[in-house]
Amino acid sequence: MESLKKEAGSGILMGIVGVLLLGAIIKTLAMPVSAALKLGGVIFDIGVAGLAWVFLDEAIESSESDIYRAILAIAAAILVAFAW
Repeated sequence: MESLKKEAGSGILMGIVGVLLLGAIIKTLAMPVSAALKLGGVIFDIGVAGLAWVFLDEAIESSESDIYRAILAIAAAILVAFAW
């Protein structure tokens, strides 16, 4: 049962980051700019989502100290708040 809880936590996290990424990509594609700028925006959004996923996954599943996990969670929150 414990492993099921860990997997559900990662799945929920992946779903949240995926929804944020989808919204950012749709917003970028709807902008009235050239195709090159749209492509750059989509690549940037994918990079931000990847970094947020890595930080949050490590913060949730890490066996390191609580301070380290809190720093990773704060870094992910700052990344999502200011990059998107």
